[in-house]
Amino acid sequence: IRDSISTGGSSDSDDSSYSFKSPSQDNKPTRVKTGETTSFGNRKATVTIAKATTGPTDHDGHKTVIITYHWKNTGDANTTFGELAMDLQVYQSGIGLNKTYLHSRGGSSIEGYKTQSDDIKIAKGEESDATIAYQLNDATGDLYVVANQATRYHEGIVSAFKAPTSGTQYEQVQPDDIAPAPKAAEAEKRKMKRISSYSGDALVSIDDVTTGPDDYQGRHTIIVTITWVNQSEANEPLSNAVKLTVTQDGSQLEMNYYTEPPLPQGYENMSFSRSVQPGVLAKATVSYVVEDPGQPVKVRLSSTYGGNDMVTKKMTPRKVE
Repeated sequence: IRDSISTGGSSDSDDSSYSFKSPSQDNKPTRVKTGETTSFGNRKATVTIAKATTGPTDHDGHKTVIITYHWKNTGDANTTFGELAMDLQVYQSGIGLNKTYLHSRGGSSIEGYKTQSDDIKIAKGEESDATIAYQLNDATGDLYVVANQATRYHEGIVSAFKAPTSGTQYEQVQPDDIAPAPKAAEAEKRKMKRISSYSGDALVSIDDVTTGPDDYQGRHTIIVTITWVNQSEANEPLSNAVKLTVTQDGSQLEMNYYTEPPLPQGYENMSFSRSVQPGVLAKATVSYVVEDPGQPVKVRLSSTYGGNDMVTKKMTPRKVE
């Protein structure tokens, strides 16, 4: 790879960087397994993170887990689980899992899973189950489940599960009973540059640009790989802290998504917007449509707040067969 790197603003100095407290850190009462949630339009509910069950592989070929959220409508209006506007996240080793959708094969139903169960409307006092599937990062890894209020002023409800050694049922345990998410080593963090934004700080490194497969229209693609550490106090995605811009010959490139398996090796859909716990080292891969994959592209990471923090790198995409 032929590359050059430059940084702008206060990327090299913690003292002069903008730094803000994330709103999700204000008054964050947490409840283990069961708690109350209040949403817009007088919607209220008691929500329980009830169970975790191994699911079938999804359309992309990922192994999955099904999380069951049991809830009771305690508000005055008829409502659905989806209308409670909760931020539902599942983590393995501090890395958020992508939501997915499961489809029955051959007409048989999927045990413990009901499609669009979060759209079922129930009346005050009634109870229901909402089942949501997630793509596993690790088939044997423990799970840390968070159900935040979407206002992000409350931490919400948490639970943890140990992966089954046999069968499909995860063992529900106290959050402290699973290993904490591994923190990034200081040596790794020193190689990165700090970018600060309203939602929190991130340490970032632009690692690689590789060629990807042509898309369904026959257009060439590239894949940008970023390593980063969440430096805020809250669970956040990289997209909250930084804006990613990729250009070639001064023209901004169009973002691309791979929709059919198999996905390119090392590429993960939605990893730029995937939530990561504080202090955890994570990778983000983003694909772009490019006119000429043999010519250099310029990758820029800048603060979403609009501050001066910036990292840029000019690279010729590394060819991958």
